[in-house]
Amino acid sequence: MSPREFVPPPPREVLEGTIPTVVYGAGRSGALVVASLKRRGIEPIAVVDRFAPVGRSCGGLEVHCLDDSADVIRGASVVVAVFNRDFDGEVVRADLRRRGARAVVPFARWFASDGHESSPIFWLDHAASVDEEIVGRTVRALSDEKSVALFHATLDARRRLDDERLPRPDERSEEYGPRDVPGFDEASTYRRVVDAGAYDGDTLEYFSGKGSMERVWAFEPDPRNFQALATRWTALSLVHATT
Repeated sequence: MSPREFVPPPPREVLEGTIPTVVYGAGRSGALVVASLKRRGIEPIAVVDRFAPVGRSCGGLEVHCLDDSADVIRGASVVVAVFNRDFDGEVVRADLRRRGARAVVPFARWFASDGHESSPIFWLDHAASVDEEIVGRTVRALSDEKSVALFHATLDARRRLDDERLPRPDERSEEYGPRDVPGFDEASTYRRVVDAGAYDGDTLEYFSGKGSMERVWAFEPDPRNFQALATRWTALSLVHATT
């Protein structure tokens, strides 16, 4: 049974577009939410983000800086277009309500009610398709109880399509962010890269622009994303892509 069946729908006023709708998050997920809203006949009035360079757009809409969007957010429904481990949804939802949002709808909750046979996000359609044998092998491969607890909490959030179950992000520590591992700003130091969940190859393209890569392995489970990855892969002259 799909987890979608257990996710409560957004408030009726949001689904019917009877109050202004704003999208929070100007990344790829933001563009997906804008497209989903428009399929329902709802025209979002704005996209807001904490970082909004002049001239930036998302889904055909101008992106507004969150701190300058009080009048836009006040009284509106806000669909949050972010869902990842580093995103503190609890803090963001509270902040949006403090700024006057009438309703705040998490990303997974919106797409769970989308009504389309498949969503644009692979794991939303396959949230219940968990191979327990693989889960067991993963747990045994983890080196400490904190990692195991984090893995189970994240898996549970995705199974239930509930970002409120995601563990709150911790500050980078030596354990989870070793100082001898270069960061993205030091990507020129990378020569061999493994990208697990390579999407359409956008991260690899970023790395390739920082310097030559000796060898790359990319893994992507979604066939649609994999085709886009393969196309970009060929253009970058990289090797070892697998789905």
